[in-house]
Amino acid sequence: MVDYGRIRSTVRPEEQVVDEFSVWVNTDIQEVKVDHDGDVHTEFEFNQVQYSKDEFIEMISEQNKELNHLMNTILGVNE
Repeated sequence: MVDYGRIRSTVRPEEQVVDEFSVWVNTDIQEVKVDHDGDVHTEFEFNQVQYSKDEFIEMISEQNKELNHLMNTILGVNE
């Protein structure tokens, strides 16, 4: 995992992008007005994290296990 921190772009990012090797997760996307010598334009500021596909699959698998456990607890089902 590589956490790139707060990023700014002139193009609104997608929340999740999958390429050949990675999964890019963009969160907390906010529109920002920028004034550069009287020229006002819109940019987007967001947090960006890059996961390898294996890391992302493992993270999703762990989340699914937690959700399944929670659902079984709510429904009163013994595992």
